[in-house]
Amino acid sequence: MLQPAGCNMTQRWIDETDTDKAAKFSCVVNVGTTGNSDEMPLGAMRDAFEDRIADGTNAGFRRSDALLAVVFLTDEEDCSCEQPVNLGFTQFLCSAQMESPANYVAFLDQYTGHRSRWAAAAIAGTGPGDCTSSFGSADEAMRLREFVQAAGNQARMSSICDGDLSVSLAQTLALFQSACGGIIN
Repeated sequence: MLQPAGCNMTQRWIDETDTDKAAKFSCVVNVGTTGNSDEMPLGAMRDAFEDRIADGTNAGFRRSDALLAVVFLTDEEDCSCEQPVNLGFTQFLCSAQMESPANYVAFLDQYTGHRSRWAAAAIAGTGPGDCTSSFGSADEAMRLREFVQAAGNQARMSSICDGDLSVSLAQTLALFQSACGGIIN
C-alpha cells in the first residue's frame, strides 16, 4: 500500500477499527499495469518487512505477539533477485541472479523469531505448465512452489486458474487459523 494518502488513509495499512475498509482496500490495491512486468512477490514481501520497517515507513505494523500472515496472489513467476541486478545483453531478469526461495523462508523465520510465528499462502499458477481460467492465463510459479515446499506446514499453494478465489481464500484462512493455534511464545 504505497500511496495511502491518495485513498484518504493516514497509514499504510487498514486497522480493524477503520471505517469503510472495503473501499480503502479497493483503492490502495489498484496499482495499475504500467510498471515493470517482472513480478517479485517474494522480494516485495521481504522489502515490506525489512526495508520499510528499517526506514520507518511501516513502523508499528507488526505486533510481536501476532501471527504474521502473508498472501501472494499472482499470475506470473517470481523474479526476485539477490541484489541489484546488472544484466548482460543476452540475459533476462527471471533467469539471472535469482535468490533462492529458501532464503525467503529463512528470512521469515529470523524476522518473526520462529517458523510457528508466520504462515503464507501462494495463489498462483501451480503447473505443470501455464494455465488458463476465467481470470485469464497464468504462468507456472515454480519459485513460489519451492518457497511453499521449503516452508513445510506453514505455507500452502493453490491455483489461480481454478477461476474462483473463494476456495483458495477459504483454505488460506484455515491455514492461518491453524497456524495461530500453533504459535510458540
